[in-house]
Amino acid sequence: MKILITNDDGIFYPGIYALHEAAESFGDITIVAPSVERSATSHSISLNNSLSLRKIKINGIRAYSCTGTPVDCVKLAIHELFDDNKPDLILSGINKGSNTSQNILYSGTVSAAVEGLFNGIPSFAISVNSLNPDEFKTATKITKFILKKFLDLKLISNTVMNINIPQVKYEDIKGIRITRQGKTKFQDSFYKSKEGLNLFNLDGELKIFRDKDQNDDYCIEENFVSLTPLQFDLTHYKEYIKLKKIENKFNKF
Repeated sequence: MKILITNDDGIFYPGIYALHEAAESFGDITIVAPSVERSATSHSISLNNSLSLRKIKINGIRAYSCTGTPVDCVKLAIHELFDDNKPDLILSGINKGSNTSQNILYSGTVSAAVEGLFNGIPSFAISVNSLNPDEFKTATKITKFILKKFLDLKLISNTVMNINIPQVKYEDIKGIRITRQGKTKFQDSFYKSKEGLNLFNLDGELKIFRDKDQNDDYCIEENFVSLTPLQFDLTHYKEYIKLKKIENKFNKF
């Protein structure tokens, strides 16, 4: 099995090599990742800038540094490194900071996996809920376990599986929950730069939305691993059905 690994934290971030460790027994791995951190770039691509691809020597791992975004990395890898033989699986991560609720739309990690979906390639996005993880031992074990389960049970499909892992000791993980995307919102605020210039920095606080159903944010707060299947279809079907019934009213010019 041919596996492509990427991230949005950059080619030298330890999380991507923890992911390599988790996946190395499942197939032939190629890493293509941004040359610098490209967090929160969502599904952006480089339209007016040339991209460079440079081979990196790290412990015998096949790895490339790309000057573009995470989505650029996936596009370039599929078309230039794999030629006509697309990867069988794309893994994105291991990301510092959870990618849940509305953050899914901002995430370069998740968007790289979604680009795999666009190309008909099953993809996983993996994150830990710490912005400064001191190690990835728990995340590596959990990721390897989940990948093995999906392969053994033949559950791999043309879907993005969004995995969020609590940054706790392995023995403190309570289990794995199949979740839906939550409604937690980042309450934005800005602070002015100390230099006194008309410059502002984004700040704020995450407000966990708790409800009766098990959503992604709630589960990782309770030390469960969250596994959320994602698709790319932003259609509001309830409104679609309602409007479709009166479509003729929009055609009387």
